[in-house]
Amino acid sequence: MNQALALVNSEKRRRREDFCKRLSKKELNDNNFHIPTNWIELLKKTNGGCLSTECELVPLNDIQTFTREKLKEGKGFDEEYSDNRISIAVRGDGDWYDLVLIDDYSCDCPVFQVTHEGGGILREWENIASFIYDMIVEEVES
Repeated sequence: MNQALALVNSEKRRRREDFCKRLSKKELNDNNFHIPTNWIELLKKTNGGCLSTECELVPLNDIQTFTREKLKEGKGFDEEYSDNRISIAVRGDGDWYDLVLIDDYSCDCPVFQVTHEGGGILREWENIASFIYDMIVEEVES
């Protein structure tokens, strides 16, 4: 995770306009939503903004509302759509990214890309660091 966060810092210096201010202590303390620690660490670097042209982060204050919207959308596609997710980012095409809360998710968890055309899983990452790394590296390589 440290390497992924270092990559975020490097990209912030290179693409300042794509990133937001870091999460403040007040915003963090006012939050009553349980989010994996590794995602909070990312928000402490940029509370919103774009990891890539295809990944706009949802600021902490908007995550609960965004998650409710995407859960409703997902259940509209499939009544069995899992509610153990936190929606944390969106793509320009309408797809979104979810943290998948399984087992002990207090620190880390898998990340899924969900299609806006049916709610299916398009892509999976084993952990938050892999997701961050791929979003930034794929942007740099394109």
